[in-house]
Amino acid sequence: MAALRAFASKPGKRISYMVGNHDADLFFPKVRERIIKEWDPDGKFPSEKVQIIVDRDHVRYEGGVEIHHGNQFEAVHLLNFQKPLLDQPGSEAPVLNLPWGSFYVLKIINRLKFEREFIDKVRPIKAFILIGLFMDPLFTLKFCFLSAFYFLKTRFVYSRKRRSRLSVTAKILKEETSNFLLDLERQARDLLDEKAEVRTVIFGHTHKPMDKVYPDGKQYINTGTWTKMVNLDIRHVGQQYALTFALVQIENDQARCDLRHWIGEHSPHKTFKGEGLCPRRPDARSAPKKPTQD
Repeated sequence: MAALRAFASKPGKRISYMVGNHDADLFFPKVRERIIKEWDPDGKFPSEKVQIIVDRDHVRYEGGVEIHHGNQFEAVHLLNFQKPLLDQPGSEAPVLNLPWGSFYVLKIINRLKFEREFIDKVRPIKAFILIGLFMDPLFTLKFCFLSAFYFLKTRFVYSRKRRSRLSVTAKILKEETSNFLLDLERQARDLLDEKAEVRTVIFGHTHKPMDKVYPDGKQYINTGTWTKMVNLDIRHVGQQYALTFALVQIENDQARCDLRHWIGEHSPHKTFKGEGLCPRRPDARSAPKKPTQD
């Protein structure tokens, strides 16, 4: 908190925070006000230096740069930005309109973390189950049973406290049983095709860093995560830990976007060289001399 406040206190610096599937609490006005006061250099609310974006799922910058958290492309984690809060029967206080995936984390994953603290840091989950059936069969069977039981209980059993649309349930089943790893590249490419004015899309969410430039010059960046992850994919097996972030430099309505790797205070970051990184092709997005930064 102190570091963010110190950053916002510098001339020309601002903080723009997007809500994702893990921080829906920021839809509550008082929570949002408390955080903004903590980050604003003078403790002000509203703040000219800090904004928390709750009315939309993306932001657009000059030069055709569009940034999403990424959870909106998964049915299991889809937030309702039009109706983030729901009236609670018999109470004046509203409740969060959480996606099913958030309830699953609260009710199943967080409980099982007391037994296997790494359970939420292993990807892909299908490989984890397959290996676990041989290496840790009792826990793996317990995990599979609880997950299946909770899904059936909450998606197919009627309750006055929630609504479960069959179309969403079918989409969740399709996504969760897919053989493809979740990296959102297909969704990013679809977005680039739908919006001719967008040159670069930046996602997070999947914890998988990627910087891909396509033959038509358009670009997809995934910022990855600063959390240590365990990858069981045979192509990249092992522990992954890279402090990656997207650097967006804008000048004269032109943008250059790079996935960077934080390495320390001296020469603090460099170009990330990892999966999904394609050679950059020369185009109109030349590096500016005096970038504007958020």
